[in-house]
Amino acid sequence: MRPKPKPKPERKAITLPLGPYLDAGRTVTPSGLRAVELLAAGGAPQSKIASTLGLPHSTFKKMLAANDHDNPLRMAWELGRSDLEYEVATILLDQARAGQVIAAIFYGKSQLNWVDAPQPTQQVGIQIVVPDSLDRKSFAERMAVKTITHQSGGDT
Repeated sequence: MRPKPKPKPERKAITLPLGPYLDAGRTVTPSGLRAVELLAAGGAPQSKIASTLGLPHSTFKKMLAANDHDNPLRMAWELGRSDLEYEVATILLDQARAGQVIAAIFYGKSQLNWVDAPQPTQQVGIQIVVPDSLDRKSFAERMAVKTITHQSGGDT
């Protein structure tokens, strides 16, 4: 008998603002910025966001990377992504607090920079390198411990 398939989680429907998303100069309009924010918060990849705006992905990436200090497109995308990050973190923390150990471990490693400690090794090794100018016998003779005898009596 086949097990019942698990129900798929319902996706939240994203209601995008009415367009146009680009003006005549191919600048993103306020409606377009809101669409970028909502799509990013919903987990949409940049390629989906770009196509929704009516832009090639490469153009969208260039617009995001524009190096001015007041880039509204970049801010809309970052706001949406930060909303998504917060939602996922909240879900993970809720699961961890409910006893889901895997969620707690994942959150700790991904958000708190926890790492597994490397296992210590018990390997001990000594390596002796014999200089090329000496053969084994000469090296052994040079390394041999010579006993110095100390005679008692008298000043040494």
